[in-house]
Amino acid sequence: MVDGVTKQFIKDERLKYYPRGMNLYSSSRGMKKPVVEELTNKEVMARVGDAKLVYRETYSIGADKKGNLVDKRYYKKV
Repeated sequence: MVDGVTKQFIKDERLKYYPRGMNLYSSSRGMKKPVVEELTNKEVMARVGDAKLVYRETYSIGADKKGNLVDKRYYKKV
């Protein structure tokens, strides 16, 4: 309680300052975040084995020749 008013009431009053449709939270409680690893292509192929590639997205961040190359791959066990 703050000055005789519950904290929940104070938080509800601030909602009018947020734009309509804005997410008020970044993730649900208790959810586990995925593990992000930086691996070479050779290490990935050794770990994946005979799993099926189901999604791949490659893009460059930064300058054409000097930027970072990001290659996202999702595999599914067969």
